[in-house]
Amino acid sequence: MTTRPEHPGGTGLGLPIARQIAEMAGGTLTIHDSVRGARFVVCLPLVTVGVRHQE
Repeated sequence: MTTRPEHPGGTGLGLPIARQIAEMAGGTLTIHDSVRGARFVVCLPLVTVGVRHQE
């Protein structure tokens, strides 16, 4: 089993980059923080192209 360090290293750029990508695609990225942890929600628009209905 692998354990994560209490304060992992990194530049802290992951969320801003993810938010920018979501917004460029017409969506959003929101963060919901609680005592149990954080929840990250990415909402993107759904576009259907060339859908054919069968009879």
